[in-house]
Amino acid sequence: MTRNKIVRVYFLSFLLLCVFGIATVVHAQTGGGQPLVVCGETDPTTCDFQKLYILINNIWTFLLREILFPLAILSIMFAGFKYVMARGNPGEIQKAHDVFYYVVVGIVIAFAAWLIVKAILSGIGASIDFLG
Repeated sequence: MTRNKIVRVYFLSFLLLCVFGIATVVHAQTGGGQPLVVCGETDPTTCDFQKLYILINNIWTFLLREILFPLAILSIMFAGFKYVMARGNPGEIQKAHDVFYYVVVGIVIAFAAWLIVKAILSGIGASIDFLG
């Protein structure tokens, strides 16, 4: 590939990342479901530790659903693109395999962190929906 094509591919990837990133931020601000901060929805004096647990849960859930999944999908697409553009070059094929491997490892680490946070919150007495 020529340098010009590489620059175009990176620019297009950056543009797609920006579009997905802006959509994620807008989704967070408009409350595309349950708002992140639930403290003081009806009465500002109703803030307690349970609302803090819900906030922590909402932040983790938001990060996994709204940021990790689109980023992982884009990264897997990038790995596939690198694999196709390798055209039989073993070094480039190995780089594509490495990208895919690191995406999968990142997803596993993120979900392990999610499970640890859920276990800690459940252990200290937070009554939150474990799958939500």
